[in-house]
Amino acid sequence: MENTKNDNNETLLIIQHAVRLGFEFEDIQEIQDIRFAAEEFIEEKESVHTPGEKVKFKVLKIEDARKQGSEVEIGAEFKGEISSNLKEIYFTDKANCEWVFYIGDTCELVN
Repeated sequence: MENTKNDNNETLLIIQHAVRLGFEFEDIQEIQDIRFAAEEFIEEKESVHTPGEKVKFKVLKIEDARKQGSEVEIGAEFKGEISSNLKEIYFTDKANCEWVFYIGDTCELVN
């Protein structure tokens, strides 16, 4: 019961802010969509890394040819540097090959 009350209060605050910003709502589904989008946005911002930060990632796809001696393989985990736009990870392997992995496409972040 308490969670429902808190959820309703949060939804009301989101609606009030949206109305102040000029949003108009046709039905309750639009309000729920706005709320879910706001929650996703907040979660994303809370987990944001900073450019240049070393992050652990898992390889999902390899799109370039590997050089001899490269240890890069699908499923392997490495530490690389996250890009300034927070969408790519730069990594240099033991064979001195430079790689760029794209978060959500060719790699995923690992906690």
